[in-house]
Amino acid sequence: MDAPFRPTTPSPDLGGFGLSLAAELAPLSLGIFAIGTNLFIVVPLLPAIQHDFGAASVGDLGQLLVSAYALPYALLAPVLGPLSDRVGRVRVMAAGLTLLALAATISALAPTLAVLAPARGLAGIGAALYTPAAYALVGDRYPYARRQQAMAVVLAGLPLATVVGVPAAGLLAAAGSWRWGLGAVAVLAAASLLSMLRLNAPSPTPTAGYWDMIWASFRDGRAMLAVAVSFLWFVAGLGLFTYMGQYLFSLFGFGSGERALAVGAYGVMGLAASLAGARFAAVAGKRAAVVIGLSGLGAVFLLVALNRQSAALALLTLAAWGAASWFGMPSQQAIVSELRPAARGTMLALNNSAMYLGATLGAALMGKALDWGGFPAAGGLAAGIVTAAALIAGLAVQVPTAPGSSPDPPIKRRRLGCAAR
Repeated sequence: MDAPFRPTTPSPDLGGFGLSLAAELAPLSLGIFAIGTNLFIVVPLLPAIQHDFGAASVGDLGQLLVSAYALPYALLAPVLGPLSDRVGRVRVMAAGLTLLALAATISALAPTLAVLAPARGLAGIGAALYTPAAYALVGDRYPYARRQQAMAVVLAGLPLATVVGVPAAGLLAAAGSWRWGLGAVAVLAAASLLSMLRLNAPSPTPTAGYWDMIWASFRDGRAMLAVAVSFLWFVAGLGLFTYMGQYLFSLFGFGSGERALAVGAYGVMGLAASLAGARFAAVAGKRAAVVIGLSGLGAVFLLVALNRQSAALALLTLAAWGAASWFGMPSQQAIVSELRPAARGTMLALNNSAMYLGATLGAALMGKALDWGGFPAAGGLAAGIVTAAALIAGLAVQVPTAPGSSPDPPIKRRRLGCAAR
């Protein structure tokens, strides 16, 4: 049951990230870890799934599985977003994780692509329920001035998924079957649900009607510019990332286990960059962190386009990719969370919808670019798209500011309560 906040005294801060902060946010991060593992798991498994199901090409299979997951998320998140603004964050998050566990179980047992693809769609609906509500809960609890630090802890579940979850799935595939990895996702989602159910959270008080909250957000030009940055970010980033397993396999001969470990290097750097970027934003500002991350991502994609011989450079490129991808992400989520505070869940749902719509379009665009000109064409296209995102973020997006705070004050936290206490 939803319960009131209980303020606590902040714990000692370790470089901006106190141990108590990580403990408070661990249940949310664990759910994001489960969702991230399910999202990225197709990267190392694509060649094995293609072998079992006889798909026409890795490009076609990648488009199908990514789109099956991302398109339901993109289409339904704007409609589902206001739910957490009205009935409470925790209830919506619990429903999302329940759907994810069910979908992962069906995926692991799927006899054909005709079953696997809809199961991925069901997982996308679960993610559409959980993720915006989790980010909105962070926005409810932590002041905007340093919110990117709390966002970094929760978002750490995504790069951590590429460090632990995706490599483990790849190793399971190498040892037995790709189905084992998807079964592990089901177990992880169930564990996340049990952890998250211990949380208490206040019930929001909506200030507008259900559909009014959605349309008002769509009509807010300032908000939509920030959402456009997220959209382009994922068109380029996740669209090209879908084919990284094939990149490492076709050009450099990496096996499934080696591909999974290479993706782990991406995640290690992403995890470190997420925390470092949040600390950087506390000094230089959230906009600067976003622009630097996007600019670095453009340089990485040019390396993907140019490198066709060096396996060592490919590994370094993937590590730099992780760092650039996640350096500005906590700041971007923090910016969006403050654009419409009275409809925070709705706004973050729209943003995440744009991200997954971008992933769907990106997988298709990069797949066609691969068919036309290989990784030089796909990498060049991704570099151009992410450069456009950096320009919009740097020149057009109006970043909210913390009232009366220059520079930002230290973060003041409110502990996520547990029902047992």
